[in-house]
Amino acid sequence: MEEEKFFLEVNILAKLSHPNIMQIYEFYEDKKNYYIISELCSGGELFDMILNKGCFSEKEAANIMKQLLSAICYCHNNKIVHRDLKPENILIIEEHNNLQIKIMDFGLSKI
Repeated sequence: MEEEKFFLEVNILAKLSHPNIMQIYEFYEDKKNYYIISELCSGGELFDMILNKGCFSEKEAANIMKQLLSAICYCHNNKIVHRDLKPENILIIEEHNNLQIKIMDFGLSKI
């Protein structure tokens, strides 16, 4: 059952291509392991950023929400529902004072 859920998650992520959804580039398996080659998101989780910052400015919060809602709209237009959106499942990429989010963990998602 867990293996079936895992393959569903990988298949869903492989179909999605949006700037605010973690991208899977390749998937391999051998007799013992599965290998997922994905986009590097080195900024940590949004949850940790919330704890460290305490609060966001209105501009920062609006930027995060715009990206989040864009990704959700993209998923829904592709008939996919995430079903587990929370700060722990949102990764951060910070480049040149520009905050970008990436939704991950589609383990509970459904088509």
